[in-house]
Amino acid sequence: MCLFIFLLLLVGASYLSAQITWQATEASQEADLFSKDLLYTFHGKNTGTVPVKIESLRASCPCLNASSDKSELAAGEAFLVVAEFDPYEMGGTQRQRVFVAIEGQEEPDVLTVTAELPETITLSKKRLYWKANSEPNAQTLSLSLSESKGVELIDVYAMDENFSTQLKKISANSYTLTVRPEDLSVLRPAAVMIRYIVNGRSIRTTVPCFIGKKNPFEFSYKPKLKRLTGSQIEASIRNQEPLHIPEGLSNITITPPESSEAESEL
Repeated sequence: MCLFIFLLLLVGASYLSAQITWQATEASQEADLFSKDLLYTFHGKNTGTVPVKIESLRASCPCLNASSDKSELAAGEAFLVVAEFDPYEMGGTQRQRVFVAIEGQEEPDVLTVTAELPETITLSKKRLYWKANSEPNAQTLSLSLSESKGVELIDVYAMDENFSTQLKKISANSYTLTVRPEDLSVLRPAAVMIRYIVNGRSIRTTVPCFIGKKNPFEFSYKPKLKRLTGSQIEASIRNQEPLHIPEGLSNITITPPESSEAESEL
């Protein structure tokens, strides 16, 4: 029987799900063109039995600021994370993330904010990537202007001499844009500038161009289970809480050993 309890403790000591629980991890709102300071609120709670510390909040873009009303959370304590988002003037659907680093947790919790603004310009690709030292093949994207907003294209050009652009008009409000690198051994970030006018207001947007070994524009997040600390194990035993068996191990059955004759005599 002792061996059975030990195995359960071993499983619980190796893994534990996150202590922070969120009411929602995504928030969206509609806004007018040129809107600023859009506010998003995320409600969180320490649902564990031991204190939790928020180590940092990191935004995915300088256009996003995030703060929390608390950094140290007692068991059962609730808190808020407020994000302030300044969308780019180009409009359309814009999405950014807040990474919440929690003490003892290998991966941050991810909060996503989305702003739904009227479309002024539509790009089939919003960023371009080339693998370093490969063939410098051109990439083509489509560019469409909003007819209802009276958008007028001014010019398009590469902001780095290692890239060249070619713009071809397809119709009154649509174009194809071809971007070609010269040397894919030049490992520095660059961009293509697009300038246009909306209701008499000049707007600029860029298409980032990156050369590297890995694509920096790819984002993936797989939450990981974390190890229990000694204090967390003690708290679980003291409060007689069931040990959490992580997903993927739920099909494992631990059978307590049969008592030996010596144990029976005791």
